[in-house]
Amino acid sequence: MRKYLLYLFGCAAVSASAANAVYSTPGDSSVITFEKLSAIEGSGVTKTADKTYTLVNDIDVKAPDMFVLENGTKVSFGPDVLLRLYGGNHNFAPADTATFDITAEGVKPIGLHFLDMTTRVTLKHLRLDGLGVRFGGPYGCLVDSCSFLNHQGNKVKTTINFVGNGVGNEVRNCYFYRTAYSAVGTGSNVAAGVVYENNLFEDCSTANGNYPVINEIPGGNNGKLVIRNCKVYGAKRLKPGALSVSNMLSIVGENEIIIENNYLDNSRYGMNILGNGMALASWATP
Repeated sequence: MRKYLLYLFGCAAVSASAANAVYSTPGDSSVITFEKLSAIEGSGVTKTADKTYTLVNDIDVKAPDMFVLENGTKVSFGPDVLLRLYGGNHNFAPADTATFDITAEGVKPIGLHFLDMTTRVTLKHLRLDGLGVRFGGPYGCLVDSCSFLNHQGNKVKTTINFVGNGVGNEVRNCYFYRTAYSAVGTGSNVAAGVVYENNLFEDCSTANGNYPVINEIPGGNNGKLVIRNCKVYGAKRLKPGALSVSNMLSIVGENEIIIENNYLDNSRYGMNILGNGMALASWATP
């Protein structure tokens, strides 16, 4: 029995030591940047060159602090790293570009998680290589002119994932490449209206499971689900489909869906609509 207890204690110690440390911002309306974090011991941010950093700890940006992502910033995320941002006073729309990637080949960060949003959040001109984004509502988001590459699905499989009810979500003019699982989607019990427009999905769902590239549910009374002018280029894999909308948990509400002028190619199926209580207003897809 003593050996067994020592074994359990050892396993617990290993699990605890494997977890990332967490640095929390003060929550006093501070303006937070990676440059400022790199000057704070214990933040987990190290500056390696001009506007270039590594991040090895989780960071909680507390409301009402404001995180500003400076133009030209490049940040490499370590294993399992998660940047959580509370409230809505954040600027993730650099004028030209900013890049998030991984510290080494095979590393799987979790990525960004926007929680308890008090206003609409905008992500623009970002390149995320190896990590994804979650939105927790209740306010919506605009993701515009961003690239999402090689996401491997750590903790959350979907590259852009809506995990909280929200109104006014938009994903526009974005590029998705070789995501292991679904590129975009919403939790099966989450009512979040989303507009997807002018997005390109190339060789996604590389894990070759039953993960539709666009994996959505209707938005209940939180706005329409719109999928318009999107292109999905599959890779002739046996299991993933291109576009799926389901309502298996019977989300209640208007549940209006508009699917039009999309191009879906080389996937197990083009479009799947499954479930009840949905109002398919348009489904024109060449």
